[in-house]
Amino acid sequence: MDVISFKIFVIIGMLCTSIVGRLSEPWNPREYSCYNLMEKIDTLEKKLRQTSSELGTITQRQSGISTLLDEIPPFYHEKSLTVDELESGGWKMVFRATSSNGQSVHDAWVKRTGTSDVKPLTMTRSLSSHYRDPALDTWHNLAVKYVKFALYKGNREVAYVLFNGSGSSNLDWFTYSRVLLSSWPGLTSKEQYNIFSIDGILSGQTVIRRFLMNKRFEGCDKDRGYVAVIDGGSACAWDQHPSYPQFIYSDMNSDDFYDRRQFGLADYMVVFVYI
Repeated sequence: MDVISFKIFVIIGMLCTSIVGRLSEPWNPREYSCYNLMEKIDTLEKKLRQTSSELGTITQRQSGISTLLDEIPPFYHEKSLTVDELESGGWKMVFRATSSNGQSVHDAWVKRTGTSDVKPLTMTRSLSSHYRDPALDTWHNLAVKYVKFALYKGNREVAYVLFNGSGSSNLDWFTYSRVLLSSWPGLTSKEQYNIFSIDGILSGQTVIRRFLMNKRFEGCDKDRGYVAVIDGGSACAWDQHPSYPQFIYSDMNSDDFYDRRQFGLADYMVVFVYI
């Protein structure tokens, strides 16, 4: 019993003794609430000791968590104003795609089409083209440790996924088996996805969904997932937009049906690497 509990116990005992001393009839202690309260305090103290022991066991188990997650450098995922802030902690922006600029995000990443190597200074529409760091072409020489995929709406980060970049290429890092952390609790390396790739799904000019994190593909009203970069297309109502590309993402804590049209629309898709 700790000091505070002991003091309370003594005080209640003294009060009960005082009350009993004033009674004219024989005293049956179990009929009086003071006695019952003292018993309850004693029982509560025992339960607290048991809970403390159990918490100690849980803490010991948690201490064995993967050191890989402990080594992940800090990164902004709530609010950001400048690229310098986004790159704090050792991160480096290597790609920023801009919505509605008429340039394919997939072609920009893979072929450098419609890109600029001038890095933007802020998260504003300072460039009409997509930004692409030439270092992407020599990814194998970068010794990338982590990759961060993030979506921004203005100065606010609205979604992110952190990948293990060790031993990856600029095309295969984007896969569910490399997921370390995510803004969606259910998006983990242990979940099942039918499509999770940069190439996504391409069907003529009607379905052009890239950087796709998809859970189910069973027709327009049953398709569901987390993220899709819409480079064009008209197969489903949610593929159709006034301009392209569009970055759609689940605006809730789980995947969702795309056809509900409740997905968020981000302004930028950004890729960071940590070397």
